[in-house]
Amino acid sequence: MRTLGFDAFDSINAPAVGYFDAEGLHMPARDLMTAPGEAMIPPEENLIIDPRVFLLKLVPGTDPEIFRHVMRAGYQGLVIEAFGLGGLHYIRRNLLESLEALSDQGILTFVTTQCLYEKADFSIYEVGRKVLKNSIWGAHDMTTESALTKLMWVLGDKEKRLPLITSCLAHEMLQ
Repeated sequence: MRTLGFDAFDSINAPAVGYFDAEGLHMPARDLMTAPGEAMIPPEENLIIDPRVFLLKLVPGTDPEIFRHVMRAGYQGLVIEAFGLGGLHYIRRNLLESLEALSDQGILTFVTTQCLYEKADFSIYEVGRKVLKNSIWGAHDMTTESALTKLMWVLGDKEKRLPLITSCLAHEMLQ
């Protein structure tokens, strides 16, 4: 959030679990630290990740060719920071066809928002409803960092973890 202040981090879309001041670390909300689904997976199984995840921040004029480069480079996952609620180019520079090609190759994709607060909601606009399919998911209110980390974790044991991709496991999203 900030580069110079002691308040360098902030809790996004959820109350802070604790805070740090001159007297040290304070965690009055320890009960918030246990996620509903956390007990489903033993901690010793959580260590394997696959770092082959690419992060793409969309800008006006993003060329769909970028997705072919992602495939050729051997990435197995993609996190896209889209516009607003989840807007993607689909008229002049159609990103949907390229996303579907990634999906057909088995590359898992989270689409999130560039906005820091609130969430991506792909049910609002036509382009969002078109994009959600087999291996393309909206990241809801996950931060970009959470979506990236979760995708790396899922890819670490894809067969076992893929069913958990839309579940809240460690307060990475609100349910």
